[in-house]
Amino acid sequence: LAQDSWLIIHGVHLREPLPGVLVHNPRSNMNNSVGYANPQRSLMRVALGTDGIGADMPEEARVAFARLREQDLTASAATVETWLEHSRDLFPESRNDVVTWNYDHADSIWHLVYTPGMRPITVDIAGRRVLENGLPTLVDIDEVRHKAAQQAHRLHERLKAA
Repeated sequence: LAQDSWLIIHGVHLREPLPGVLVHNPRSNMNNSVGYANPQRSLMRVALGTDGIGADMPEEARVAFARLREQDLTASAATVETWLEHSRDLFPESRNDVVTWNYDHADSIWHLVYTPGMRPITVDIAGRRVLENGLPTLVDIDEVRHKAAQQAHRLHERLKAA
């Protein structure tokens, strides 16, 4: 039934390897209290992902490494680097994107997994600047925040009325 083109997200309860890519989301799994996928034991190709909780891949890599080391004290950050590479394979066009970080050694996996608080300063996608000085360039961030606050208030009012 499963195919090589499948993305198997989370995979916490997998009992055997399947065709496809196991997308490991350690922070989400922890947040949802569903367990640890233990992806290094899998014979599947593993990619690191985020299903939205923070949408912060450097932080996802840090947590993935911490959880990996929790399971195997001899594990290397190179494993997490491989998982990140497999993630990039899912979106090959992202390899041409240019990100400038607030930390000079962000390209080192060992620095990445031990340095909290790394943030992008600039991001260029397909030659177009989409983040400048840590702020989006394609949307008015104040307008987005204002509309989000309005919708949050509206939702909370509906929840109170229910």
